[in-house]
Amino acid sequence: EMFGIKLSDLLELNEKNVFNLAGEHNNQSNWYIGSCSPEFLQLKTELEKEQVLNTQKDKEIEYLKEIIGMLKKPE
Repeated sequence: EMFGIKLSDLLELNEKNVFNLAGEHNNQSNWYIGSCSPEFLQLKTELEKEQVLNTQKDKEIEYLKEIIGMLKKPE
């Protein structure tokens, strides 16, 4: 039991649970939303859009870092 919640209650698959599994150095994440209601499906779609935007942002940051590195090199 942690924070007054039993672990079995947290991991029980029902309509009230949402899981996000992500890694610090990994651009992939997995979501589980325990409901098929329209509201939850809409939220899941928004989360997927956010993930795509974050991936694109990370790629653009790396690209800009490369450009900065090339500009800093003496000719």
